Amino acid sequence: MVFQIFRGRPSRELADKVLNAFDLSGVHDSTPFTRADIARRDTPSRLEALDELPAAYLPCKSKYADPPLNVSKSLTILRHMLKAVDAKLVSAEMCIAGAKLVVYRVRVEGRGCGVVHVVRCPVVMFGEPGHLPQPEPVAAGDTGSSNEFGTDYDSDWE
Repeated sequence: MVFQIFRGRPSRELADKVLNAFDLSGVHDSTPFTRADIARRDTPSRLEALDELPAAYLPCKSKYADPPLNVSKSLTILRHMLKAVDAKLVSAEMCIAGAKLVVYRVRVEGRGCGVVHVVRCPVVMFGEPGHLPQPEPVAAGDTGSSNEFGTDYDSDWE
């Protein structure tokens, strides 16, 4: 999806500048924030000040970074940048001081995060332990067209 939105993979410096606009120190900073925090920190205008941001998008997708930016567009830009650096913006609804708010935070995942998913499958083997069954040798001139019962498969089709 990265190359369907951007001209190429965005640089790590550009991703860090976008994260700094949200007052996050980097990809591994999982400080929670809300939409009110984004508006209070004036994040949309900080993103508009990044001249290289619209140039990173494909021309048909540059509408995401075109001014005027609002809180929703800012979150979209953050989601795009995080996806480019193998991270994700996760959200959760919480009640804070009697008000229902959506709280966002950054979660690193994918290739660069060091998380290894191990899938364990049981292996069932029959026979003597330590010995794998070997295929039977084929006699010279045998075409292999008959099965174990001696029936020729090709005779049914003639």
